[in-house]
Amino acid sequence: MHCSIKATVILLILGPSLTHAFTLKGRVLYRQNREPASDQVVVIKGTKMKARTSSLGRFSFELEAGEYDLLFSGVSIEPRLIKVDLQKDTSRLFLVLPRKVKANQIKVESDRIEQKNSRQVMKPEMMKQVPGAMGDPLVAMTTLPGINRTGPVLGNLVIRGVSPTQNIFLVDGVPVMIPQHFGGLHSIISTEMIRDIEIYSSAFPATYGDGLGALVQINTVDNVNQLGGAASISLVTSSLEMHSDIENNKETVGYWILAARRSYFEVTLPAINFVPELSALPVYYDYQAKGKYILGKKNSITLFLFGSWDKFSFFKGTREGSNDQFSFYNLAFYHDFTGKNLNNRIILFRGVANSNTLRSATIYADSTGFDSSETRPHFWGAKDNFSIQPLQFMKLNTGFEIRANEVTSSYRFVSGLNNSPGQDVSFDYETSTSSIRNTYVATYLETVFNIQKFRFVPGSRVNHLDAENATQVDLRGLVAYELAPKTEISLAGGRYSAFQNSNLTRLALGNYSASGSAPAETAIHSVLGVQKQSELVTYRLEAFYNYIESYDTYSDFNGSFLNAGYPYRTTGFEVSLRKDQFSGRSGFFGWGSYSYARSERLTNPYQGPTGFDQVHTLNLVAGYSFSVNTVALRAQYYTSLPYTDIIASTFDSVDNTHDPVYGSYNAQRFAPRHRIDIRYTRNINYRWGKVSWYLEIINVTNATPVDDLQWDYSQPFNPGSNPVPTKSWKFLAIIPSFGFEAQF
Repeated sequence: MHCSIKATVILLILGPSLTHAFTLKGRVLYRQNREPASDQVVVIKGTKMKARTSSLGRFSFELEAGEYDLLFSGVSIEPRLIKVDLQKDTSRLFLVLPRKVKANQIKVESDRIEQKNSRQVMKPEMMKQVPGAMGDPLVAMTTLPGINRTGPVLGNLVIRGVSPTQNIFLVDGVPVMIPQHFGGLHSIISTEMIRDIEIYSSAFPATYGDGLGALVQINTVDNVNQLGGAASISLVTSSLEMHSDIENNKETVGYWILAARRSYFEVTLPAINFVPELSALPVYYDYQAKGKYILGKKNSITLFLFGSWDKFSFFKGTREGSNDQFSFYNLAFYHDFTGKNLNNRIILFRGVANSNTLRSATIYADSTGFDSSETRPHFWGAKDNFSIQPLQFMKLNTGFEIRANEVTSSYRFVSGLNNSPGQDVSFDYETSTSSIRNTYVATYLETVFNIQKFRFVPGSRVNHLDAENATQVDLRGLVAYELAPKTEISLAGGRYSAFQNSNLTRLALGNYSASGSAPAETAIHSVLGVQKQSELVTYRLEAFYNYIESYDTYSDFNGSFLNAGYPYRTTGFEVSLRKDQFSGRSGFFGWGSYSYARSERLTNPYQGPTGFDQVHTLNLVAGYSFSVNTVALRAQYYTSLPYTDIIASTFDSVDNTHDPVYGSYNAQRFAPRHRIDIRYTRNINYRWGKVSWYLEIINVTNATPVDDLQWDYSQPFNPGSNPVPTKSWKFLAIIPSFGFEAQF
């Protein structure tokens, strides 16, 4: 009896300290198709404990044994109360019903931004569903209105007819030199790292500068609440991503993310004889590492490293000593302050790149040729973005940017020397080196007024380049009026300025003024747009006019001459329609657009269409989701790029060649191009994660357009036989592809 009483007393005293905490792990799925219900809220009733579901619908709690009522709610699910009896570590699925809201296809987040005009946002869910894009975000962008490429398969992005080197590319606010591998193959940021891509086709706000064309910003993932990851394998690439939250006293105080990707074109494609005429294939890898730590309720710091490495692999024939490669890395540090009506972000960043080209063409006696080159651009700087809302109808955005740029280029030329009879040719090398250094400084001010149905956003930006001692003042603005609920008409635009020797894309390509002196470049943008949103359908109509004074020289990936640095204008309009589906439900989804655009040079000797003039572009992406399956189709039809025709020839008696005589500049076009891609995707959810696999066929109609002229210098001009219309893409046109991804 005494022993029993003593034991009871001991248990009463030590009981609280012996209480065991159990882990409740859950996944929230839609009942109909078992897709994850991400970004929803789970609350334990009667407590202050709550969690938000991850991209896979996951959440977790540390709880004592007992019964709990879990309340599930969010913008895309019907509220549901589920009772859980927790007596051990438990992992289970929770099924919810979808609420009638729009899915994340192309989504305008009007609560986050002040400008809808010329702006579109793409989510990873949409990127992975675009047939023919192989899940790549920047390739998927070409299904949006006004966005094309300079080549039939590869090529840089041409947006509203403006030179690709005039576009601004940012990753989390940090400028990048080259956003795609090999000038248009794949994005340098793995899809698993991307939260969304923000595109301003033109008329972007005063927050951004030093560019005359479009703005493309990749925003990376910034919400991690538990350990997880993703692994993917496709025909040409493999990738791995891992992430986890950082906890302190059972509270999330930050996260880390690691991601890497590697291509293997040089292994798989030759194995299936995919490119029998190609002697080289691209090899690349990219990597990203990001970590965030929360300092209290209002402050946080973030460190972000990303980079890539590109090289050509020669597998058929050899080029002795060939070593064509490009590599870069960017490092950024962020400090964020988030208050009730005040936000501030400070960014410190650094970028380094290195480009090497080595040619081994035969050099004969008494001849001189190009041997090798190396370009090494790098930059470092700081940004500050500050916003405050002093009044309910007024918000103020301001900030500054300072960036120091430096680039060094060296070129080596080789000459063959004619030695004594019987001796081999010897060589003489000569190296030429150039470098520039400058500092770009900018500040901006933008005020947002929301008065009843009107939105008025006047803005200004001041840009200065010390090497030129030049200052440019750009005035920009937006006026918008709500015609009806979810229907808006707006006008945006203004003046945009840039400097050739601070343009990071051109510095990376070695396309800068070696003297250090280059005049400022300017542009005028104006866009009139109307957008209407209904429950599932969004209609959009925009008309644009851009006048650009640029001193840019640009060649496409084939080396074709496209732009010589003369004033030009781009005009046109875009009509688009988007059909969303209810979250978690089966149904149709898709988007389509028609774009009419002209890009025309205004002065002689090259007056007429620029090399980016594609008059008509028709895009369609349509899909249907049912249960765990999705089928989708992508169709494109567009005008081919213009070219300068050969109309005669002259005989060169010295070299014994027939040299071509060209006609009017860019006066001819090849036949329009078209392409159809199809894709089947299957998603299967498990307690531990999600498995997805897809099969797709790119270019099912086997379309291989004629897009080049081949001239034979040994023969005179003869219509139909010299020059001969040819196809620059001579490889297998129908491209089968597959992919597998596991998220855990």
